[in-house]
Amino acid sequence: MRRTVFLLIGFFLFAALPSTAQDQGTTRTEDSPPPALQKVMPRKDVVYDPEGRRDPFKDLLGGADSTNDVAVEGTAQMPIDQVVISGILKIGDDFTAVIKNPQGFPYYVKKGDPFKDGYVIRINTTSVTFRKTKERGLPLSQPKDIVITLYDEEYTHEPSL
Repeated sequence: MRRTVFLLIGFFLFAALPSTAQDQGTTRTEDSPPPALQKVMPRKDVVYDPEGRRDPFKDLLGGADSTNDVAVEGTAQMPIDQVVISGILKIGDDFTAVIKNPQGFPYYVKKGDPFKDGYVIRINTTSVTFRKTKERGLPLSQPKDIVITLYDEEYTHEPSL
């Protein structure tokens, strides 16, 4: 019985030996990819069809699409309510205000420079006056003039002229 078991084990090992020798003879180099990866399927373009569903990226309060063709940086993206005045410079006859955004980055603004919800209408030695024309993306029926002084960070509202 033992002899038959050893003969069977030997036979199976002998039968498996030539197949491993064949595999070793046909080894591929590491530079070539496996044959399955050599066939690359052509890439198909992905197309999204909303089929009447609303755009999840549309600004619901402003009513305008949130996708812009050109990314605008600086004061054009900053709301007037977040402005902190650091200083006011007089260059020739013109005034230039140094303001900071909430992250602390400085910007130089002059009369007429745009903001997200308005623009600068006046700069004097102690304050900057902004005209606020939008509220949360919607146009205001009556624009508001906002005066931010150099010495305190709070602003006061002036009636529109």
